[in-house]
Amino acid sequence: GSSCVGNVLGRGSGGAMDAPSEFVYHRKDLETFPTSDHASLQAFWAQEVKAADATNDGSDSEQGTATTATETEASQAARVLGRYFDNSDQPIDSKYRFVVRPDNPEAVKLKVVRTTRLTPTEYERNVFHVVLRVDGTPVAGYEPGDSLGIYPVNSADAVTDFLEALGFEGSTILELDSFFIGEEEGTYVMTLEQVCRDYLDLFGCPTKSFYLALSKYARDIMERTELATLSLDRCADALAERVARSVTFASTLVEFPSLVLTPKNLLDIVPLMKPRLYSVASSTRMFQKEVHLLAVTHHWETSEKHIRTGLASGYLERLGTPGARVHTVVGALVRSAALKLPTDSVKPVVMAGIGTGMAPFRGFIEERAARKRLGEEMGCMRLYFGARHKHAEFLYEKELEMYEREGLLTMRCAWSRDQAQKVYVQHLLEEDQDQLWELLKPEVGGHFYVCGPTDPLPAIRSALCELFIARGAGAGYLDAMEAEGRFAVEVY
Repeated sequence: GSSCVGNVLGRGSGGAMDAPSEFVYHRKDLETFPTSDHASLQAFWAQEVKAADATNDGSDSEQGTATTATETEASQAARVLGRYFDNSDQPIDSKYRFVVRPDNPEAVKLKVVRTTRLTPTEYERNVFHVVLRVDGTPVAGYEPGDSLGIYPVNSADAVTDFLEALGFEGSTILELDSFFIGEEEGTYVMTLEQVCRDYLDLFGCPTKSFYLALSKYARDIMERTELATLSLDRCADALAERVARSVTFASTLVEFPSLVLTPKNLLDIVPLMKPRLYSVASSTRMFQKEVHLLAVTHHWETSEKHIRTGLASGYLERLGTPGARVHTVVGALVRSAALKLPTDSVKPVVMAGIGTGMAPFRGFIEERAARKRLGEEMGCMRLYFGARHKHAEFLYEKELEMYEREGLLTMRCAWSRDQAQKVYVQHLLEEDQDQLWELLKPEVGGHFYVCGPTDPLPAIRSALCELFIARGAGAGYLDAMEAEGRFAVEVY
């Protein structure tokens, strides 16, 4: 009962090439296969089907999926995909089609317009700006405060090394009819390499349940015991030691040589990658066909002194490397219930953004700036921005200074490491009690927003509570603001 062709004939998450040429079964064909028109793809497979028919004796199983010992990779691919296409210009049946993400029908491909590094090249942290084309997609309806869920892609080289270590062929074709539970019923066809690159969280941190599930595949009793033991609460220290070494699902699968696994076993025990949320850093009033994102590459050092890079931030960073072949990313719009500008545009807005927590507030400011230029009355905006060094991390400095000159924005910046005594956003809030109260008091009804790392939030809340106590409103005034939607937080 196949009802659709899944994410094979079209790549599922924007990688080295645009769909469907990415699918071509043999790597040697990647250099010569024509670009992404369906007719060319069908013609290619029609030729391969004819070649396969000439070399096979028709002894396939009832469902036509058995692979003989002498069947070549090309003929296997042709046989499987030949069931879905003929020589016409369109798929055999409208039920057979390309999909972007079988696990999320709202995901769409977005063209990468550009990436721009915002911090100096010699600076230790790479904070960068990403621009994606969204016209003609549901993402084009985003509002300031919304997020974009980006589906990261595992490094192709790392996936190749992993598959070779296990003795698997990345070009093996998988027909998956129950893998994407809860989504549209049907069979999704893709290669093992694609599943490992675009879907499986191979380089994530293993869970206790993973070790227990994996133990069942170990032939050696000692390895089976070791894996199962890692799932026990009493072995928390051993598990923590593996976490400190940044052991991954992939490295664990390679680490134990007695494991006997099939490609489909990987799908059973390795979880799917989850999309990473990035706050929208733009307004459609300024950029009608684009969405802008703000990101920082996340690096950390393992207990063995190896440097590791975050999956999603490393993926986005690679989009901007010279000669990058990635032309699209896959994303889905995620609406925000908390970070929304006041419906009354004259209400004051106070924003506290730390690091890349600047992102949604750039969108807020652009939204009001565009409306103000059209003659609408806009309430004042006050931005508290915190980062390490002014010379390196004053994100969007020229833009913000322009809005300040226009009278829309007041800026207060806390550069924590530019002086002997560290200065944080909460310190500036304590200094500005008079100005803040004039914006946030009940009769004015201003809004206060926080975005950034979790750590500063308690200190920011404490500074606001002290302000409200000093003005006779009491610490409960902050809770009242939150209940009214006038105090909203997005931390990570």
